[in-house]
Amino acid sequence: MLIENKTNIIDDLQSFRGVAAIVVLIHHCTFYFSNSYNFKFLSEIFFNAHAAVVAFYVLSGYVLTLSLMKNELRLKSILSFYLKRCFRIYPLLWLACIIGFFYLLIFKGVPTSDLVSDWWNKNYRDDNISFFKVFLGFLGFGHELPLPIWSISLELVGSLLIPLFVLLLRRKILFFNLFLFLLLILTIYAKNIYFIYIFFFILGSSIVLWEEVFEKMKNIKFILYLSLFFLIFGRQLGGWNYLEYYHNSFAALIEGFAAAIVIAIIVSGRIKSKLLKSKKTILLGDISYSVYLLHLPIMAFVAEVLEYFSRINIIPSNTYILTLFLLMITIFLTLFLSYFTYNKIEKYGIQIGKFFSNKLIKHRSL
Repeated sequence: MLIENKTNIIDDLQSFRGVAAIVVLIHHCTFYFSNSYNFKFLSEIFFNAHAAVVAFYVLSGYVLTLSLMKNELRLKSILSFYLKRCFRIYPLLWLACIIGFFYLLIFKGVPTSDLVSDWWNKNYRDDNISFFKVFLGFLGFGHELPLPIWSISLELVGSLLIPLFVLLLRRKILFFNLFLFLLLILTIYAKNIYFIYIFFFILGSSIVLWEEVFEKMKNIKFILYLSLFFLIFGRQLGGWNYLEYYHNSFAALIEGFAAAIVIAIIVSGRIKSKLLKSKKTILLGDISYSVYLLHLPIMAFVAEVLEYFSRINIIPSNTYILTLFLLMITIFLTLFLSYFTYNKIEKYGIQIGKFFSNKLIKHRSL
C-alpha cells in the first residue's frame, strides 16, 4: 500500500474507534439500572462493549506498530515512544480519576435504591474507599474508581511491549510468530487478565504482515460482513454471557480475530464506507479516548440525579424510562465534555509529549 494513502486509512480507523467507544457508552448506560434479564441480554447482543474493548487493543497494536516502523528502532526512539504514550494517556486519565474520586467522596455512605443494578453496586459503589487503590487508579492500575481503568492498565502494558513486537517484525519474523503463538496459548489457558488480553496487541501488530492479502482477496464484502457478525455476536454463539463469562478467553479470541480482519479490510482501502469517511465520525474517533474515560463518571452523576428525581416523583420510577433518560443525557454531556477535553487537554498532552520526545531524540548522551 502506498504511504500517501495511510492518512486516509488512519481517519477510517479513527472512525472505527469512535463507533466502538459509543458502543461501550450505550452498553454501560443500559446496565446501570435493574432492568430485566431480557433487556440486558439484548444490550449484550447489539452493544457488545467487550468486543469494542478487544477491538481497541487490536487497533492499538496495529497503529502503534505502524508509527514505530516509520523510523529506525533505537534506544532513543523507544524511549521517545514511551514518553509520547505517557503524555497521551495520563493527562486525561488524571482528570477522569479526579471526577471519579469526587463521585466516591460525595456519595460515600449514601445507599442506592432497588432501582440500581448489582453490576453497578458491586463494581463501582464500594463505600470502603482505599486511598492506596485510588492512587493506583491515577497510575492506571487501580479498580476503586468508577472508570474502566482495568482496560487502561492493559493499554499501558501493551504499549510497553509494542517496541519488542516491532523489533521482532523487522529482524526475526520467525521469533515474532513464535511469540505470537505463545501469547495465543497464554490467552487460552491463563486466568490473569493481562495474559488473556496482551495477545491482541501482537495480533494487531501482525496485521502489517498480512494486510496486503486483503488487497487482492475476492468476496471482500462477504468477509467483512461475516467478520462484523462474529465481532458483534460471536460470544453469543458459545453462550458466554457478561455476568458469568465476561473475560472468557474463547469469546475474546473470536472477537479479537474478527476485529483484526475488519481492521485489515479497512486498511486495504477496498471498502468505501460513508460512515467511516464522515467528518463527524472521524471527529468522534478523535475524541473517543475522552468518551471512553469520561462516560462512566458522567453517567454515575447523572444516574444519581435521576434516581433522586424518581424518589420525589418528578420522573417515573420505571427503570426503562430512567435508562432512556440516562442514555440521552450521558451521551450529550459526554460528547460535549469530550470535545472540550480533547481540545484543551488531549491535544496539549500530545504536543508536550512530542516536544519532550524531540528533546530526547536530540540529546547526545543516548
